[in-house]
Amino acid sequence: MWTFRPYEHVCSPALLHNFLLTCLRSKCARPKRYMSAECADYPCILKQAHGEFGKECNIVHSPEDVCKVTPQGLGTRWVLQELVHGRFEVSTTVLADFGHILDEVSTCYEYDSETYVWPRCRGVSKSLYSVPHGHLKIFEQFLESYSGICNFNYKVRDGELRIFELNTRIGGDLAVDAPRERARRLFEKLDAHWCISSNDTMPEKQFAFCRSTGLPQ
Repeated sequence: MWTFRPYEHVCSPALLHNFLLTCLRSKCARPKRYMSAECADYPCILKQAHGEFGKECNIVHSPEDVCKVTPQGLGTRWVLQELVHGRFEVSTTVLADFGHILDEVSTCYEYDSETYVWPRCRGVSKSLYSVPHGHLKIFEQFLESYSGICNFNYKVRDGELRIFELNTRIGGDLAVDAPRERARRLFEKLDAHWCISSNDTMPEKQFAFCRSTGLPQ
C-alpha cells in the first residue's frame, strides 16, 4: 500500500483520483501488498495505514512477528507490504502545471543496510540524482490536471520504480538537502510561471512554505 499524504487542503480531488487509478494500472510501480500474514513473503513491512516519519513501521520476519504487533489481525489499521531491499532511496520533488512536469529536483540517499526503516538507520551519503525520462512520465500519470508541488519517495529495483509515498508538499530533500542554488532555481521557476499565468493559482500553503525556506527573494 502506498502512502498518500494530502497537505491540508492543498490536495485536489483530481490528483487523488489519478493516484488511485495509477495504483491499479502501474502494478510495477508499487510494493506488493499482502492481505494476510499467512500469504506474505518474509521479511516484509508492517505499518499503520495512517502514519508518518516511520512511526509504527516494523520489519517482520514471520506471521508470529505480525501477531505480536497486531494480535487482532490487520483490519483497516495495519498494512502488510513487500520490503523493497536496497540501500539507495530517492526523493523527487516536482513542479507541475496541469500534469506537465516543469522542473524536478531529486536527491539519492544511501543508508548503511539493505533492509531498513527510516529513520531507524544511518545515512552514508546523499547526492543529486538524475531521474530517467521514463520515470518522469510515470510521475506525470499521477499529476494529470494537478498544478503545484509534489514529492515522490521511492526506490529503483531492476530499473523499475517502487514508490512508497506521494506527498502534495515540498519534501525535506528540497528544503534541506538539495544544493541551495538548485533549489532556488526551482522556486524561481514556480514564481515566474504563476506570475506570468495570472489566472492560475498556486495553493497558498505551498507559497507560504516556499517563502519560509528563505530561498527565493
